[in-house]
Amino acid sequence: MKSFVRHIYFLLMTGLIFTGCEKDSVLIEVVQSNMENPNNMLINFSNGMIDNPVGTRSVVSMLSDHNQTMGVWGWQYTPDVDTTRLFNNHIISYDATTTDWTYNPVKYWNRTSTYKFFAYAPHNSSVQNVSVTIDSVTHRIGINGITLSGCNNVPANGTYIPGNFSNVSDTDWLIDRAGQESTGITKGKVTFIMQHILSKINVRVFRDESVADDQVVPVVVDSIMIGDFVCQGNFSQALMQNPLVETQTDIDEKISEWTLVDTLPRYTLNGIKGVTIPNHSTTYLIESLLIPQAVQGQTVQIWYTVGRDGEQKSHNYATTTLDTLFDRFVSGNSYVVNIVLNKSADLIRFDSGVTEWDSKAAYRIIEI
Repeated sequence: MKSFVRHIYFLLMTGLIFTGCEKDSVLIEVVQSNMENPNNMLINFSNGMIDNPVGTRSVVSMLSDHNQTMGVWGWQYTPDVDTTRLFNNHIISYDATTTDWTYNPVKYWNRTSTYKFFAYAPHNSSVQNVSVTIDSVTHRIGINGITLSGCNNVPANGTYIPGNFSNVSDTDWLIDRAGQESTGITKGKVTFIMQHILSKINVRVFRDESVADDQVVPVVVDSIMIGDFVCQGNFSQALMQNPLVETQTDIDEKISEWTLVDTLPRYTLNGIKGVTIPNHSTTYLIESLLIPQAVQGQTVQIWYTVGRDGEQKSHNYATTTLDTLFDRFVSGNSYVVNIVLNKSADLIRFDSGVTEWDSKAAYRIIEI
C-alpha cells in the first residue's frame, strides 16, 4: 500500500504516466529518502550549558551568553563497527533571532548508529592566529595561540552583573571536556556542557563603615593597576571529569594543561580613572580574563582621594603584592579582589576570594 501511495505521488508530481521505468525508479527513491529523513531526523544542536550539568545553581549560564559560534567534531559508529567522522571542526553558528544553532551542510541521524560529539567555543575561524585540534583516539582538545590583550573597564554608573561576562574585550574560550554520546534513535538535539578554560578576575572597591558618614565628601578612586600578566598560552586538555567534582589533583592537572608563551609584552589591568565610590555600596572597576598562571610578584596599586567639608582633599596611595592574595590562577575559576577604602588612610584591606565562575563565595581578608 505504501509503495502504491508513493507511486501515485510520483505521477501527480510529474504529470506524466508511464514515461519510463528508469525515471520512475529514480524519483521514487528520492521520495523514499525524504520520507526516511524528515526534519526531526536532522542532527541539531541546542544551546550549551556553562559548567552546570546538574542544574544546581539558581541561574544557569548559557553558551549563547558568551559565544556566538562553536566548533564541533562528531563520529558515527555503525553496527559493523565502521567509523565515520561526520563533523570535522564544523562551525555551528547561533542566530539570536530564532535562538537556533545552525550549520551547513546538514547531517541526518541513522537509527542503527551511535554517535560521539565534542565541542569548543568560539570557532577558531572567528579569532586570528588560533588553531584548534582534537585527538581522534583520546578526543582531547588542544587550542594553540590564545592571546589576551587587556580588560574591561566597568562603567562607573553602569550596571554590572558578575558571572555573565558576555561583553569581554578578549575572547572567552570554553570546551566540553567529556563530550556527548547519543544514538540515532533519540533524534534529539545535542546539548554540550561547556567549561571555561581561562581564569577570570573581578576588582571591586567599597568604603569601610568608618568613611560612610556625613563628614566625608567624595571618595574617589583616581587610578588602579594590577599586573603584569603573561598574555599568551597554549592549551592541551588533560581532564575528562565532571567540572563540579574536583580534587587537588584535578586542580594541579588543570594548571599543567597550559603552556605559557612569554614572548609578547605582558599586560597590566587598568581601571577607569576618577570613579566616585558611594556610601554603603560596592563598585566594580575591572573585569578581565586571564591565562591560567602562577602569581609571581605582580602588584595591586591604587590611588584614591578622600575629601572632607572645610578641609583639603587627602590623596592616598597603597600597594600590595598579588601573591599575598592568590598563589595562582586556575582555569575555570573566578577570582574577586575587594579593595576596602578606609577613612584614616593608614589602613587599606584587600579582601580576596576564589569562586567558581559564576557563583558566590566567602572572602579572605588580608590587612596591609
